[in-house]
Amino acid sequence: MIRDLEPLMPMDLETRQDLERLADVNDPFMRSTPLHITASAYIICPPTKSVLVRWHSVVKNWIQVGGHVDRNDWDPLAAALREAREETGLPDLETVRTSSPWTPLQAVSVTVPESPKERSHRHLDLRYLLRTLSPDMCTPEHAENPVRWITYDAAEGDVTDTTVLAGIRAIALLSERTEQFLIEDSHSMAELLRTQ
Repeated sequence: MIRDLEPLMPMDLETRQDLERLADVNDPFMRSTPLHITASAYIICPPTKSVLVRWHSVVKNWIQVGGHVDRNDWDPLAAALREAREETGLPDLETVRTSSPWTPLQAVSVTVPESPKERSHRHLDLRYLLRTLSPDMCTPEHAENPVRWITYDAAEGDVTDTTVLAGIRAIALLSERTEQFLIEDSHSMAELLRTQ
């Protein structure tokens, strides 16, 4: 399953190599290993053409919501949905459909810096696309991790993580080419991203 993973956006060489390393691992989600899969989500509000970003106190940046895949999660998409609900309190989150829970918008390898709780390690982060129509109901899980809505255009000045910015640019492109992301499957989304 992992070896066949193909996100809608192209993977860079480092991410593809990490994916190969994890393909034969018994538990690719085990957080005690130096490289493991995590799951996150870009949450969008289509009518306002905005995306939610969360301040991450460890990486010191505005990024998407998400985290580790727990044993109770069915798959990475279930983990991304659970984390998104926990970190935002949004009651109406729904997935922008893809053909499989293993088809994220984006897959990115990131290095997590050392913190008082853990050593530096790597995440292969699978990033999904969720939407809400209740952006005002968003409440941060922790005060030290505030959340805020920014328009796709404003992200160009407010988001400094290049991988997150690339994801938001892809979302903006999809937004221009479809009516509120009413897309039937991942294949059509991928085609929309390729025809720039």
